[in-house]
Amino acid sequence: MTEAGPSGRLGADFRVYRDGRLTATVTDSTNCLDPAGTPTSPFGVAPIGGHRSASISALRESFYDVSLRKPADGVTPAGEAYTYAANDMSVGDANGDGRYQLVVKWEPSNAKDVSQHGYTGPTCLDTYTLDGTLLWRLDLGVNIRSGAHYAQFLVYDFDGDGRSEVMLKTAPGTSVICYDAAGNPKQERFVTMPRPGYAHTDDYRLSAAGYFDHVVEVFTKWHKHPEVVAGRWPATLEQAFGITPMLSYPLSREAATELATHFVDVYARARSGNNRLREFAGFVIIGPEYPVRLRRRHRQRAAHHRLQARPGRRRPAVGRLSDGPHRTGQPRRPLPVLGGLPRRKRLSAIFARGYYTRTTLIAYDRNGHKRASATRGRPGRRVRRSQATRGQK
Repeated sequence: MTEAGPSGRLGADFRVYRDGRLTATVTDSTNCLDPAGTPTSPFGVAPIGGHRSASISALRESFYDVSLRKPADGVTPAGEAYTYAANDMSVGDANGDGRYQLVVKWEPSNAKDVSQHGYTGPTCLDTYTLDGTLLWRLDLGVNIRSGAHYAQFLVYDFDGDGRSEVMLKTAPGTSVICYDAAGNPKQERFVTMPRPGYAHTDDYRLSAAGYFDHVVEVFTKWHKHPEVVAGRWPATLEQAFGITPMLSYPLSREAATELATHFVDVYARARSGNNRLREFAGFVIIGPEYPVRLRRRHRQRAAHHRLQARPGRRRPAVGRLSDGPHRTGQPRRPLPVLGGLPRRKRLSAIFARGYYTRTTLIAYDRNGHKRASATRGRPGRRVRRSQATRGQK
């Protein structure tokens, strides 16, 4: 595809050859059915005005068998066992040999929606050749929760060097394992470089008690929240809860604990019986995040380019604390082309976060520079207007 036209997407036109002879010219899609073809017929494709591809044969079946290597089963901190199943898949030429490789996401059996509490096993991304050779495995680690809303990934040749990369969100503890031709682990290294004060052994998953302590911490700093300072949120938590003011601000730890208890046991349960905040566990709502562009370089070495994590996590409104990170914890990864395919250096990936009230998007180019950002809505309010800014990193 090169651009959008009045009747759909526009792109190159193709000629399809069978047995060295022209059988079809395709101008409106990338599909072609040849009723006279056989599984052994050699086919070739050429863009009009371009060179013909090497000959290939059609698949005998409508599927392709590849043997996969399932990650080992595990057990969560709560003692729950989990296993793995293949989930999403994408394709790309990771090693520049002109053939597609398969990027397969392994999801644990205890993967969660962002609205569900509980621990999960780590998500893994494998890269295989079509003969089933495992090139490397990306283990996202314990600080990236597993589920459809968490570990979305993009596969594309972002820098135009003929080799595809994988772009996704990582965290301390994310590692990549490279394998030799015999399928044995050859090298393991962490893909993130945490700032001082962080380590790859950090575990930011919150227990139920840890989540309560997090609420207490948020309440002790309530008077400093930008929305409170700007006058858009209630100045006191009592006002937000609709109860009689009884405490002075800034809140002491003891006072914040008292209000957190009211919030967890009374206020949240009154909003919904599903708000069982005493059972909240397994969420990762603190700690650093690293969007990473991972590529293969020099045999089987995996290199990466780390970007600044934006949109970042924001402290939610009181009413949104009751649903955990349901809204703020939903990132998305579309892949747009800003400026058109002929200008490959303008290819960008969009990272998005937020649902229902505040949604923030940011577009990165291949070297990590911010190209554009947009925010729609404010925390805790209905969406009424949109704002967009453009700028550099």
